[in-house]
Amino acid sequence: MALIDPNLWNSIHRPVIYRYTFTSWAFAVVNDDGTGQAEVVVGLAWVLFQAGSQVYIPSGIYAGNWVIESTDTNVIVLNRSYIGTDSGTVRQITTMSAELWAGYQSTHEGYVDHPWRKIADFTGVPNMDGEIEMDVSGYLRSMFKEIQPPRIGHDFTMSVPFRLVAEDPITGSPLPQTDRYGLNGTFDQVALQSYDDYHKVLNAREPIHFVDGVCVYSMIWQDTTQHGEHIFNVLGINGDGSPGGLGFDAIGTTFTVG
Repeated sequence: MALIDPNLWNSIHRPVIYRYTFTSWAFAVVNDDGTGQAEVVVGLAWVLFQAGSQVYIPSGIYAGNWVIESTDTNVIVLNRSYIGTDSGTVRQITTMSAELWAGYQSTHEGYVDHPWRKIADFTGVPNMDGEIEMDVSGYLRSMFKEIQPPRIGHDFTMSVPFRLVAEDPITGSPLPQTDRYGLNGTFDQVALQSYDDYHKVLNAREPIHFVDGVCVYSMIWQDTTQHGEHIFNVLGINGDGSPGGLGFDAIGTTFTVG
């Protein structure tokens, strides 16, 4: 089994998906159990399968979703008529309860804007491919109900850390998680993934222009700084950045920190 995280950085206005894949077990033979039902030989793994649970076989003559009618030493019996011998993989699937937590810790400067708290309880349901996909973008959007003016410097109103808290639905073991980050903007997820891979500093959006010629540029601040990952707004006049000695050559360029 494995829980696959979303990107490090995610637009909350696009899908933000956790994907859970169940452990696959090899089976070598399918027999008639004596009553016409398919009996799948799974070896020692049979102790992990529960009668009444659903299983998924991805390929072969028994491909599909089935229910375990009974178990016995080394075998499970499916609610599927026996049609011949086969081999492949099978995995037990079930729903998964999960909690979504979001916000900054109480010791972080951003706690005032987004205090760390549970924002959702929900249940992930397996799809037709025997995996659970959980899109949490809607829950994260609930963190940004008010439109805030940009702040000069570190702006913790524009982004929020989040984490999925869940247990393995088969074993009951906690699933280890690390913080991901949601951004309040319609950013391209592929571009955000490149930040995840290469730790680039990217534009968050086009500059905001004011009547007197002053601009506010927003970008993603590096995760290696003491401030953590968040939006960083920079005041610029005539192409020059002031906070932190940052300088910008043109509108819409990708900014880097030297």
